[in-house]
Amino acid sequence: KNVAEMVFKIAQQMGLGEYKAMLYFCAAMVYDIGFLKIDSTLLEADALTEDQKYQIRSHVKLGAEMLDFIPKKFRPIFIEATLMHHENLDGSGYPDGLEAEEIPAIARMIRIVESFIAQISKRSYRGIFDKETALEELRKHPEWYDQDIVDVLDKLI
Repeated sequence: KNVAEMVFKIAQQMGLGEYKAMLYFCAAMVYDIGFLKIDSTLLEADALTEDQKYQIRSHVKLGAEMLDFIPKKFRPIFIEATLMHHENLDGSGYPDGLEAEEIPAIARMIRIVESFIAQISKRSYRGIFDKETALEELRKHPEWYDQDIVDVLDKLI
């Protein structure tokens, strides 16, 4: 929900209009649906083997296959959000190693917002970052994160 709300606000701030912002909000509500098909014990593990990491990364493709409940006219945006939200601008992400503008705006927004929220949330393996530090971390990686979207996030928080 937090990711979806922030994606909605970013889309509005970027001038994409109410209709597209709402569509992005809806896609961001279900972008991680593929985790429903991942063994929950993997999600709670302290350390993962390479095979287990591969299984977790498969959530993007599994999720894209689960979107048949979305009307066909909206499905492309939902597939982009679900399948591509772990792509990095430099091509180092997954599942397809897409680069820069090959990555749809919805996926770039989710990538940033998901990373930001993860950094300001408690994790068993590290402390919580304050919002400024989390933004600094996003800015340290222009090879991963669209800095224009990071700038919009900065203005919103």
